[in-house]
Amino acid sequence: MDPDEVAKTRLIETDDKLVDIAGDLGYRHATHFSAAFKKYHGKLPKDFR
Repeated sequence: MDPDEVAKTRLIETDDKLVDIAGDLGYRHATHFSAAFKKYHGKLPKDFR
């Protein structure tokens, strides 16, 4: 599965912390993950919750 879709699914279906999702996807900083997620999906990760 595409990492972007994994992130989206985990944000919607779990209560996992953003920092944990970011780390599992290989990001060292949650802010970098948030920026990449917004660029791809057009919304910040918190807006999917």
